[in-house]
Amino acid sequence: MCGFTGFAAAGPFTPRERERLQRMTDTLVHRGPDDEGLLLREPFALGFRRLSIIDVAGGHQPIETPEGDVAIVGNGEVYNFRALQDELTACGAHLRTGSDIETILHLYREAVAPRADAAAASRDGVLAVPRALVGMFAFAIVDLRDPDVPRLVLCRDRLGIKPLFWRESADGIAFGSEVKALLADGTVEREMRREALLDYLVQGYVGGQNSAWVGVHRLPPASVLTWNPREGVRIQRYWDLPLDGLRDAPDGAEVQEWVDRVVEDRLVSEVPLGAFLSGGIDSSAVAHSMARALPEPPVLCSVGFHARTHDELDVARATAGRLGAV
Repeated sequence: MCGFTGFAAAGPFTPRERERLQRMTDTLVHRGPDDEGLLLREPFALGFRRLSIIDVAGGHQPIETPEGDVAIVGNGEVYNFRALQDELTACGAHLRTGSDIETILHLYREAVAPRADAAAASRDGVLAVPRALVGMFAFAIVDLRDPDVPRLVLCRDRLGIKPLFWRESADGIAFGSEVKALLADGTVEREMRREALLDYLVQGYVGGQNSAWVGVHRLPPASVLTWNPREGVRIQRYWDLPLDGLRDAPDGAEVQEWVDRVVEDRLVSEVPLGAFLSGGIDSSAVAHSMARALPEPPVLCSVGFHARTHDELDVARATAGRLGAV
């Protein structure tokens, strides 16, 4: 799952900034029990907690360029990273790890000019970076190539599968995979939005671009946030659901082909994988695709309930039995 956090601070760093970053990063240990990484490069600080899945040995984050002037932390998976790595290597890029997140770092370095304001940076390729990615992700990039205008880039995947929150103040900007990381910052007032309480009581959750806390925002899906001390925050959308070129509904064979394809993409891992099987149509379809893609029977887990109206264990057991699942 992984999680990251960080901030840009006004003024020179002191030991307090490291303590602040450590405090924020510690709130995310449940998202990443395997590893921790901290990076402080004035005016930016990056903290990361890792759940190791790809490049277990070498994928430590934050990841920096050899010059140390661009760095990234990221949460999620990029399913087409191997094809992108081949393209980058052919263009002369030197990737030091097998991590999918390092791929994003080099895409950004190639696409975005070192000296550019927010508008020029977008024209030069900030928006092109997530457009090249297939996957579920959130990431933060700090760019110090122009020492006069240090730049922060925050990005979220097309459907907003991976979370990312931020707040801007006179002291700079802070961000994190969860609001609790921002609340641990020490500069955020724990003031609840009244509208958020109504949302929660009516809907059971707080949605939209605002969080439950005053001043803390949720980066929208398919969006890129750029920030520098001169221009502040700029948010742009890099993708929207295409409404042109609509076609007739696919037949069963085409649906099966696409389910098999996307499930196989998600099986790229250096650690054992399993799936949750509820007994319903969607999880059963995923389990069947896993069984076709894997050389061994899939590992499947299910949950039962005492209330028979909510229990699907009998169906799940029958499906698992047909697949020879573990």
